[in-house]
Amino acid sequence: MLNDKEAEAMKLFYKILSSDSDRDMAWRIHMIAKRNA
Repeated sequence: MLNDKEAEAMKLFYKILSSDSDRDMAWRIHMIAKRNA
């Protein structure tokens, strides 16, 4: 299970991922999330 912070980050990640213009930001968030996992 994800904790609250992880769940929030994933929601934000997928929301951003839906916008092509923000793909670089989504990648950064993804890498940060992986590093914190």
